[in-house]
Formats: sequence, C-alpha cells, structure tokens
Amino acid sequence: MENNSQKKICRILVKDEAGTPVKGARVQFCSDFACEMKETDGEGIAVFDCGAGNYSAHIFSLPEGYVKEEIEYPLPETGEISITVRKGEQK
Repeated sequence: MENNSQKKICRILVKDEAGTPVKGARVQFCSDFACEMKETDGEGIAVFDCGAGNYSAHIFSLPEGYVKEEIEYPLPETGEISITVRKGEQK
C-alpha cells in the first residue's frame, strides 16, 4: 500500500514583469526519476503532485509575445515556484 502522507501539491506560477499571469505557458516539472508537462491556466498556474525528493521546473514553451529562457528552477520546501518571464520576440 502506498503512503500518501508523503504526497503534496506543488504549484508553479508563471507571470510577466508586470505581475500579470501568463496563460498557456508549458511547464516541465521534473524529479530525479521522471518529468511531467502541464500548461498554465488563466491564473498562470500549473499544479503537480509531488512527494519526497528533489524537484525542479523550467519553461518548455511560452505563448507568442514572450521570451523563453533556459533556466531551471529548483523547488523550495514550500512547494511553490514563481517564474517571471519577459515580453518580447524570440530570436
């Protein structure tokens, strides 16, 4: 039987420099063993189930008008990451 006491919800918030949530950002959330992809909702949030272990997130793709940067964000103890993206054209 699996022990669910180790599971928690992890939230990734994607917003722009003005603090506006970014809908439709594809976020990749990875543990030491696997990765999962989700898209942010209208509030700029992607939610993942996570348990014990090391996790990180990065932006896989952004809607048109935003610049994607190759940055990996480690998951803090709080289980929440806020990622700020900037507007502009992809090069």
